[in-house]
Amino acid sequence: IYEVPKGDYNLFAAKSWLAIIEWAISEGLIDKSRMLAACLAALDRTSNQTDRNGALILIKCIDADAEILADHQANWLRLVADDQPAVAGFAITQLQTLEKAKRIDAESAIAVLPHAFKHSTKSHALNAVKLLTRLAMQKSLRQKAIEAVASGLMHPNKDVQAAAMETLHEHLQSTDEEAMRIIAGSVESVSQTLRKEVEALTASSASSVPTTGGGNPQLDT
Repeated sequence: IYEVPKGDYNLFAAKSWLAIIEWAISEGLIDKSRMLAACLAALDRTSNQTDRNGALILIKCIDADAEILADHQANWLRLVADDQPAVAGFAITQLQTLEKAKRIDAESAIAVLPHAFKHSTKSHALNAVKLLTRLAMQKSLRQKAIEAVASGLMHPNKDVQAAAMETLHEHLQSTDEEAMRIIAGSVESVSQTLRKEVEALTASSASSVPTTGGGNPQLDT
């Protein structure tokens, strides 16, 4: 469509290219996976937020399906820890798409998603909690997912803290020692409206009701 000097990127006016790119994609003239790889490379080549936002605009325009997104999953996992909130948040939404398509590397996602809580942006942190909650529904992933959710109590937004607490009430078990440690360490960070609830949750670890059938004990809440 156009050429720029090798190694350079022209992302500042990304929106002006959307119509022609959408047409070219509809005509089968653009390899979506190749273009996605180029846009991801552009994100790594510049620290200019305007240019990086331009790369995100182009990635959205590609409208890649889950199969293509899965081919680039290592990038989404890496970008969750990106310093630019918009980039990190976009990466989380791609992981959500992969999870719904059953293509996500769940263990790796659980390991990186707590990075979302270092940004003050509420929506990204809530999406991280939502994704971790879905992963916690799998028995083999529950414990690590709950530990990751517990770190969400450190986020400054009380709605994020409340969402994390809701998940903890549903999935936390008395044997989750690491999660309990994280929760106990977050007491001073949570909002006043949630502090008593968090304190009660940590206190309840001392008394649990065993489930029938040999299951793991659940917390009294």
